[in-house]
Amino acid sequence: MLSVKQWGFGATYPPSGTPVSETDTTYANVNGTACGPDSAIVNEPCQSTTFSSGTKVSQTTYVYTAAGHLTTPSEWVSPSMTLSTAATYNSNGTIESLADVNGALTNYRYDGTGGCNALLLTSTDLPVAPLTTSQTWNCTGGVLTSSMDPNSQVTQYGYVDQSGVPDPAFGD
Repeated sequence: MLSVKQWGFGATYPPSGTPVSETDTTYANVNGTACGPDSAIVNEPCQSTTFSSGTKVSQTTYVYTAAGHLTTPSEWVSPSMTLSTAATYNSNGTIESLADVNGALTNYRYDGTGGCNALLLTSTDLPVAPLTTSQTWNCTGGVLTSSMDPNSQVTQYGYVDQSGVPDPAFGD
């Protein structure tokens, strides 16, 4: 566990007593700590707790997949309430969906025009149906060529060199 403590102005050296602020963080695979199904995950925080004058004021807990993706972070709000989100991932490591603290689901798609072998985001289905956003990509340079907002307004992107000449590698 890593502990960072701060004492107020005028504290003696070495400081003693209750610090003004303290943050304690445990990390994966340190002293047998695990924060998910795979004990091979290292150097990722499992839990971070902050105290103010000895009273807990915040705590975040992290859970990871075997591949090391953050899936269910949770935030302590009060002694009787913790808020959590949940994420799922595609086999290639891209995020597939995210449920917010109220369970509202956002889905991410990589299979549309210019998805570049399902690696670049092509559309997002927002929790309020039928709101969606989309984008197309130039896979040669991995650059955005257009995007559409939830109001179906399209923005086109073009790339030029320093002289203002359209770059043929990225379309005009």
